[in-house]
Amino acid sequence: MHTRLIRWIFCFLLLAALLRRPLAVQAAEGERYALLVGVSTYRSDSGFNNLKYPESDVIALKDALLELGFDEANIRLMVKSSPDERFNPRRENILKELKLLLANKNKDDTVIVVLSGHGLQPRAKDGAYFCPSDAVVKESETWLDLETVFEQLKNCGAGGKLLIADCCRDDPALANIKGLPQDVQSVTRPGKLKPPQNVAALFSCGNGEVAYEEEELKGGVFAHFLVQGLKGQAAFNGEIEIKSLAGYLQKKVYDYVSAKRGASQVPSFRMESDRLLVLAKVEPDELKLDLGGGVALEVVRVRPGEFLMGRDPNDPETPEYLKKEAHKVKFTQGFYIGKYPVTVGQFKRFVATTGYKTDADRIGTGYTLKDGNWDYYPGANWMKPGFEQADDHPVVMMSWDDANEFTKWATKQTGKTVSLPTQAEWEYAARGPENLKYPWGNTWDGTKANHADQTLKTSNAIHSLVGYSDDNDGYVYTAPVGHFKNESWCGAFDMAGNAWQWCGDVIKTDGNDPDRRSKGGSWSSEKELCRSADGTGGGHEIRTSTYGFRIAVNAPSVKLIR
Repeated sequence: MHTRLIRWIFCFLLLAALLRRPLAVQAAEGERYALLVGVSTYRSDSGFNNLKYPESDVIALKDALLELGFDEANIRLMVKSSPDERFNPRRENILKELKLLLANKNKDDTVIVVLSGHGLQPRAKDGAYFCPSDAVVKESETWLDLETVFEQLKNCGAGGKLLIADCCRDDPALANIKGLPQDVQSVTRPGKLKPPQNVAALFSCGNGEVAYEEEELKGGVFAHFLVQGLKGQAAFNGEIEIKSLAGYLQKKVYDYVSAKRGASQVPSFRMESDRLLVLAKVEPDELKLDLGGGVALEVVRVRPGEFLMGRDPNDPETPEYLKKEAHKVKFTQGFYIGKYPVTVGQFKRFVATTGYKTDADRIGTGYTLKDGNWDYYPGANWMKPGFEQADDHPVVMMSWDDANEFTKWATKQTGKTVSLPTQAEWEYAARGPENLKYPWGNTWDGTKANHADQTLKTSNAIHSLVGYSDDNDGYVYTAPVGHFKNESWCGAFDMAGNAWQWCGDVIKTDGNDPDRRSKGGSWSSEKELCRSADGTGGGHEIRTSTYGFRIAVNAPSVKLIR
């Protein structure tokens, strides 16, 4: 009897705890959708002042949502600059796209509606209106009632629903806009708007406040910090939940505006439900992949973006034959890349676990430097590349096949999709969206890369045909990974010098063996070969004491923009 009573009390307490716990809506379980409306310019006879940034703000917001893993097909961007008339943010178009977006959704889905531009509000009523691109101050039928938006969100079957209204940017009453009815003001009383029970609402400012735009931010203050919050600044325990996002915005926006303008702007958040609305799960900037035996691979996150792949055609140093090869590449999803090239110690773990024999082991020779001469020497392999190496040096004497076999094993060992990066992925991780010449910038710095320098020249290890630099990097052969402070924009080290790194591309040639590409340069490379856009190539069994590799994880497909 005593035991039954204890069990009954335990079950009761457990049930009570579960009932008290807020129900979380996990966006990752279903699809995520967004309607982003930005209106910067209005009709010349509208009576409204044009705004600077609503359009660019929602474009930046779209990029942030893509970075969070939203499917581009599920995002409707409505701006006046759209080449498709369907997405011109006129009232009729907005209502049509809203209806399409909200239809046929289920409880696991999440929908976000963002309205950015002018807003109006009758002084004697609680109603509020967004002003589409065809709105006219004196014609209320051209305004978009936010209650209509709330009602449609209420009837939508999605489990997570959020309206973001950035409609207080320029108070028409304060701006003395001609034709403004006396009983109408800007939407400066968002606290009086009551969203339905199952809808969350986030407004860019509080009662009686104005939402500021700032030239130094190139956008609205609220929109700027909204994007930053979605990019991870508002994340808690790897999740971006609407209440934590609202709290982040309230503090960041107020702090910025009070310091910059000596005014108050505190975003207003309304949500009648206790449910947790998780907008997205955020990937950490760095991960460690366990290879077992106390050995791990460190990877860093490469955020989505766009860059110009290949030599800059406007750079006077670019040869004529390379100018036509430059093209834009866009990554719509982020991925991870090795923080460092794969090391001797990590490859040693692979061999100890699998018994793998490299191509140099199997064939019995490896291409290396001996007595000032490069050649294939018997017994040269990853353990004996022709010079001493510690476990924290980049593994070399790697063929393309060796590198791929490692990635297959690492995939099984870690449960992640591990591969060699493509040339585009590697180059983007090295150069970033600013298209830098070198991982650290556009100017060569010989102290940041292990290359063919005076240290190598004075060692008499290599023939005099190499164009040595005047630098001294302190290493004749390979150096410990991460020794040089040469991290790229995403935090990847040694993408210039130390060891060439195989890429996953297989390029068809006229010969029987397709070409494989490598990038980054090595300890024996002239500084010109360490440019991030450059590379070299060869067959799948090439194995030299200058060739290593780094890995990529969950690398996406890319979109080429010609």
